[in-house]
Formats: sequence, structure tokens, C-alpha cells
Amino acid sequence: MGLFSRRKGSPGPDEPSRPGSGGHSGPRRVDDALTMFEESDAATFRSTVRETLAEMGFEVTVLADHVTTDDGRQWGLWNLGAGCAGTPHDQWPATVRAHFTTVMAGADDEPLTAAYLEAHVVSRLMEEDGLRQTPDWVDRGLEWAPGVREVVVVDTPETVQVLPPAAFEEFRPLGPWFDRGLANLRAQLDTETFQLEAVTHGDSTFWCLLGDSVYTASLALLLPDVVQRYAAQPLSDKGVLFAIPFRHQLAFHVVDEPQAALDALMVMPQFAAAGFLEGSGPVSPSVFWWQEGRVRQVSTMTADRRLSVTPGPELEVLLGMTRGDEA
Repeated sequence: MGLFSRRKGSPGPDEPSRPGSGGHSGPRRVDDALTMFEESDAATFRSTVRETLAEMGFEVTVLADHVTTDDGRQWGLWNLGAGCAGTPHDQWPATVRAHFTTVMAGADDEPLTAAYLEAHVVSRLMEEDGLRQTPDWVDRGLEWAPGVREVVVVDTPETVQVLPPAAFEEFRPLGPWFDRGLANLRAQLDTETFQLEAVTHGDSTFWCLLGDSVYTASLALLLPDVVQRYAAQPLSDKGVLFAIPFRHQLAFHVVDEPQAALDALMVMPQFAAAGFLEGSGPVSPSVFWWQEGRVRQVSTMTADRRLSVTPGPELEVLLGMTRGDEA
């Protein structure tokens, strides 16, 4: 069934509120990835970043919301963009230079040894389309869900970088590093602060976990732990509907009572798509269904930003949409 056919614009009066999305009022030609800029300013900003880094001796690929180097290092542009937005363009080169001088100095402090990686690798969920634009993207992640890859990143106080190709070769086999990354991610449940908010729209209610950590959405890798810890709600064998719109947000609804879950599914796709389009560090515009470790896509967004929801036979039965003998 097709639901929520719309294009991106200002939030309509019948849309649910989006915790942590920092939405804006009124239609503007804002940049899709760096929403602190209008499109023309975003283009100027990216050009400034490329030219300034070249002057510093770094040839980089400038993508929508981050830059990458040939050796696989990656730096986000959101915080830098926020620092440049609203300031004169002629001040941007100095701001960019100061930012990357600090970032790159920190990145060179420690060599990538096995001991260092054990303490600093973290498993992270990232948008596949973004990874396709980085060198050797296929070798850098596991397909976790349609359009989403699980990757191992090296987390330091100054930078977060995808494990570079040389490290992939040097530290094979890779399986133990994904295990270590997941363990370090799990530690964030004890060391980081997250906020749980109820999102209510009409008869629909679901939970949204928010956090300053760039790994908040990646906690979907630990979905049973998150649900039991923050929602104080036991998992049923019917699973969980969830969305990871952008890196600071994880929305979910435990599938228990069929009508409540169906009501949530009538709203979550629009919520996920809006967060993906407007949030910092987009991950996925889709809603997924987690059941006993298996992840299946429930909603999709087309290139022209139209939404459709396809629960599939098994979920339709659990939601009371069809009987088991009709599935």
C-alpha cells in the first residue's frame, strides 16, 4: 500500500513533531546535507574547504557532509559548517584552516596498532550511498539492512574515521574487529547520556532515543538492550519497528498490541523520512522491522521523496491486517 506521498517542504500541521531535528519554518532552498546553508552558500563552503585543504597539502574528496582522503580518513563538515554559517565568506578560509589544523594534528598523534584499535574501534551504521562515494567502499562494511552498512570506525577525541584500507589488510581477519567495535559501542550505553522521548501523534505513539553521541542511531545494533534499558519494556517474539533517520536519533515501537503497532506504523515512515532529510548525518529514511536478530525493510522513500509502506505478509499478520491463512 502507498502511504504519505509528499515532497520535502516545511512541516505540515498534521505531521508529528520530530525531537532533535531542529526543523525550520517556511520553505527555503536549503542544502540537503548542510541545512545551516542555502544551496549556493553550501557550494561556496565546500569549494572553500577543498581549496583550503589543498593549500595545506591535502587532496581530498569533498562530499555532501564530509571529506575523505585517499588513505580512508574521513572528517565531517557539520560542525565546521555551523561555525562558518552566518559569518562573512572571506573569513571562511581562516576558519577552515584552523579547524583542520587542530583535527589533523590530533589524528597524527597515535599510530594504528592492534592495542590502539582495541580501545578505539566502534561499530557504526552508515548510509550506503554515502559510503559508495568513498574509496574501496565495498571492503569497508557489512550490509546490515537495505541501504545501511555496518562499518568499523576509529574513534578519537578529534576525529572519527572509517578503518582505512591499509589497516584492513594489516589487521585481518576482520571479524574480531567487528566484535570489538560492537563491544565498544555497547560500552556507550553506560558512558554516554541518552534521552528518551515519547512521540505522540493522534492515536500513534512510539519512542525516540536522542543523544549527542554520533553513535546514537548505531545503537540499533543493540536494539534489544536499548528497548529493555530505556523503555523498560520486554521484547515480544513479534519484534520491534524502528527507524534510524540520522546519527543522533533512534526511534522504535515494540510490536505487541496489533492496533497500537499499526498506528505507529502509520506515522513512523513520515517521521523517519523527515529526520533523514533534515538531520545531521543522515543514515536511512526507512522504517525497519527487527525480529529475533533479523532486519527487514518496511518503508521506502523514492528519488522524488515519495513514501510507501510494504509490511510484508508476516508483519501484516502480526498487525492484524490479514489472517495467517491469507498471508
